[in-house]
Amino acid sequence: SGNLRGRAVKDVENDRTQSKVNVTLNRVPLNYLDILHQWKGYKADGELDANISFDSAKGGGTANVEVEISPARIAFDPPLMGITTLDFSQLKSQLVVTRRMLQIKNCDAVGNQIDGKITGSIVFRDPIEESRMSLSLTLKPQQEFLADHKDDMIGGLLSSPNAQKRGVVFRITGTINNPRYVIR
Repeated sequence: SGNLRGRAVKDVENDRTQSKVNVTLNRVPLNYLDILHQWKGYKADGELDANISFDSAKGGGTANVEVEISPARIAFDPPLMGITTLDFSQLKSQLVVTRRMLQIKNCDAVGNQIDGKITGSIVFRDPIEESRMSLSLTLKPQQEFLADHKDDMIGGLLSSPNAQKRGVVFRITGTINNPRYVIR
């Protein structure tokens, strides 16, 4: 289900081939995207809208991607710090993708549990689980979430007045299958 629209142009000039592709995706279920099934322990659900512009002449091939997922759900198995699912009414992001890297220019998530913002990059390696991350994640809890987690670690971390006002910053580094977290 969903819609796909696009345009591709291929130019050959001076023995150099240049491809430009523009694609629009509407209402595509996330469970159709095989790339999201590569990470065991995480399951994403929702409907994706995206605008993708690819130009092979920029940096060996660069895609600028604007994504919106509404609604969005991330399920964790096993639970992550006592959290089994996070639900968001909207997730919007601007990404730049090359053959070697995913740059997250911004990613804003709005939900009734947590609001969040992610920036940073992932440098691709083979296998994908060995890809290197450098991410900054800011979480701001909602009152309902704090009430549900008042007796666990994440609730204690996010319940301070500063966390409720400014959010808590997580710095995530390392590889996908061996992440390291620093909390500020």
